[in-house]
Amino acid sequence: MSLRELSRPALVTALPHESARTAAQRMKQSKVGALVVTDELTRPIGIVTDRDLVLSVVADERDPDELTVEQCMTPDPSTLPADASLVDAARLVRRTRVRRIPLIDEDGVAVGLVSVDDLLHELAAGLRFAAEAPGRGYLEEGRRRGTQSVFGKE
Repeated sequence: MSLRELSRPALVTALPHESARTAAQRMKQSKVGALVVTDELTRPIGIVTDRDLVLSVVADERDPDELTVEQCMTPDPSTLPADASLVDAARLVRRTRVRRIPLIDEDGVAVGLVSVDDLLHELAAGLRFAAEAPGRGYLEEGRRRGTQSVFGKE
């Protein structure tokens, strides 16, 4: 399964010059907790989360109309190709400790976003399937062959 299949159907983005208020309203309207911040060519240059807005605006008592997304965002996000695998994403999360990964196409354009929650949900579904396998032969066969898991060699 590719990461594109796990991401939401429509990517929700922001531009760096937009206000923090505009970003927060877009998050509320789209029912998301993060926006991929893109340049004019829709390449990811940052991520802004609901937590970023709370810490930058509310906690610092700043005006959400005066503060820009660029001032609140985490710059230079770790990205993966949209056709990357769950294993690729899990390794990136483990290595970088990021919670959200923008997905890009071959031109570097943002086409999706996958969260740690998305990955955990999919991995849990796979574990549930394995646990329900008759006689647990599925798990034993994988161990004998030294199947690669998201955490390395079994």
